[in-house]
Amino acid sequence: MNYSSDIHALGYMLYRFLTGRPPFVFWVPSAEQDLAAACLEAADRNAVTEAAHRLEQRLATDPLDTGQPRQSSERRVAFESPLGIEFEVIGDEKKVRVLGAWLRDE
Repeated sequence: MNYSSDIHALGYMLYRFLTGRPPFVFWVPSAEQDLAAACLEAADRNAVTEAAHRLEQRLATDPLDTGQPRQSSERRVAFESPLGIEFEVIGDEKKVRVLGAWLRDE
């Protein structure tokens, strides 16, 4: 470990603290609307919120190992009960753009 990794970790923690979300996971506006609709529709809103948080954590750490590929290896779907999301991984930087969210039938 060196100083640059310490600075990166500090930057990550500060960004997460100030915004409440990982720095490399971005929800497009329509996906945020999907998530809000899923929360309103769900019998257990806390379960949807917690599932979204767990998915964001997985996407922030290893997006290419999260979920299953769809049209390409960069476009994927992931599930965390009761929520499903579609996302894409952008380039080598492993930035993630969440494209949609929905409640899973259980």
